[in-house]
Amino acid sequence: DDVRSLAEQWEDTITGAVQEIMGAHDQGQVTCLPQFWNEIKKRVDEYKAKKDPRVMVLENDDDCVVDVIGPQKHLQEVLRHVENICKEVQEMQEHVTESFEAPIGKLKVLWKMGLNAELAEKWPKINSKFIPKDEKLVFKGNPRDILQVIKFMHGKVKPLMEIEVPFSKLQINMISSPQGWKHVQALLKQDNLLTEIECDSESIIIIGLADQTNRTKALLQKEIVESSLEITEDSRPAVRGREWDKFIQKHLNNKENVGRLMLEMKQDLSSITVAAVVALHDQFKEHLMNYLKDNTVRKQFIPASKGCMALLDRFRRREIKQIEMDFVSFSVKIDTYLGKDNSQEVGFGVSGMSEGFAQAVMKVKDLITSVISESKPIDQ
Repeated sequence: DDVRSLAEQWEDTITGAVQEIMGAHDQGQVTCLPQFWNEIKKRVDEYKAKKDPRVMVLENDDDCVVDVIGPQKHLQEVLRHVENICKEVQEMQEHVTESFEAPIGKLKVLWKMGLNAELAEKWPKINSKFIPKDEKLVFKGNPRDILQVIKFMHGKVKPLMEIEVPFSKLQINMISSPQGWKHVQALLKQDNLLTEIECDSESIIIIGLADQTNRTKALLQKEIVESSLEITEDSRPAVRGREWDKFIQKHLNNKENVGRLMLEMKQDLSSITVAAVVALHDQFKEHLMNYLKDNTVRKQFIPASKGCMALLDRFRRREIKQIEMDFVSFSVKIDTYLGKDNSQEVGFGVSGMSEGFAQAVMKVKDLITSVISESKPIDQ
């Protein structure tokens, strides 16, 4: 009886002490979702070592509850921290990250068409990021919303098409140059064409909606033109040497022409190909034809008597060579025909380019007229 009485007294004492302690403290409780409990408990355990020692934090695994007990003055801070832990874990695990992959050209077209704004309007809580180098879009948000976004993206990509348009290598080089690319993009913007262009080795790939791709194709075929000009044998000396280099550099290095005009000469100099935007093409072709006209080798035969030719060939050959030297930059050449063969004409054959040719012809004629030939009868 004494032992039982002692035990009852001890229990009453302990109970009273606990009630006294609890009466001096406040208590708070944070209820957590079961699916997040393990991670929350892990973070709460880490926090316990740092919290105010005057506050107790107890975890109840059965009910997924965190009890916080302590003086009012210190309890609120700990309680708020535990609540933040629960919120962070829940938000983190409620959001997923999902990628949507598609050909980069199609993704760029969709981005041009305002995809980002459309996604933000339909799913404001979804974070969207376009990563061009990985050819994908990355979405972060609620799993249910993400599934809807992915389904939506498949629907957006489906109507986009790709068409291949043949272009020459020279045209493709021009389009893909920095200045050429800038010009093409300006044309697309001007016509409100939300298409993407990719350059292949022998063609251009146009990506976009059907109507837009066809309009882009027509625009490029109209604006990026190419033609070849045959160079006659007599004109070939005109397309080599210093004067030709000066002519070409003048046009290729012109600020307005850089990247919008390209040339390709055949190795045997038989033709030259011009690729350019349409506004420059015809203009340059006209300059080129005028250059060839002025610098093509022309030929003229200047007849003279046999006696005159014999005298000039024998005594004034140095003067003939000097005329060639004076107009060497115009490729002037003077051939002498003495009529040794009865079928051969007698005189000078002069060939050369442009003004140099005309001046050389005049000098040769002056040389001939400087020789006085007279015929007198011989008395028998």
